[in-house]
Amino acid sequence: LIDIWGNKFHQRHENESYYCNSCSRLISEALTHGGYKMIDGRYVCNLCYPNLVYEKYSIEESRRRVITQLEKVGFKNLSYDIPIILLNKSKLLELAETDYHKHLKGLTIINKIPNHRDDYNIYILDDLHQIEFDAVLAHEYLHVWQNNYNIHWNSSKSEGLSSLGSELIYKNYNNTFSIILYNNMLNNNNSIYGDGYREMKKIK
Repeated sequence: LIDIWGNKFHQRHENESYYCNSCSRLISEALTHGGYKMIDGRYVCNLCYPNLVYEKYSIEESRRRVITQLEKVGFKNLSYDIPIILLNKSKLLELAETDYHKHLKGLTIINKIPNHRDDYNIYILDDLHQIEFDAVLAHEYLHVWQNNYNIHWNSSKSEGLSSLGSELIYKNYNNTFSIILYNNMLNNNNSIYGDGYREMKKIK
């Protein structure tokens, strides 16, 4: 068999091993020098592990990269003061209280404050690869942007527009890792995230 990176391996290894939740490589000593099982059941290979985002410095570096790229294409007035909070998978899904996306990786909660600007919190799945973290953060910042400009669409259009932020990040990186994740977006069959993204992509 040949994985998405062009690595060749015997079919029996597919039944014995796990795929990296970041890069989709088959985790093995030969291909990835092994890997790790995370607390929530995800697997990360040793090639991706050094690039996981979990430190405050890395989060703020991501924020600067993302806002800079979004502003260059016209998404202005994005705040640097919004808290970015990392959560494990179960806590993120519990906070979301929605069942239309079991593979949720980011969530923006908007607190409406009378006679004052709205308050935001951005929650992101912990232990994401830096490139994917940037893409998820860009998606969430476009939810903030929509609310700032009183754009209130249905879930499909709202998520679709926000996914254009992720697309921007992946296309700007333009490496094998980002191309794989971008293609996953294009082929997503979820009625909210997949169909909504493809609809907004046509009219952007």
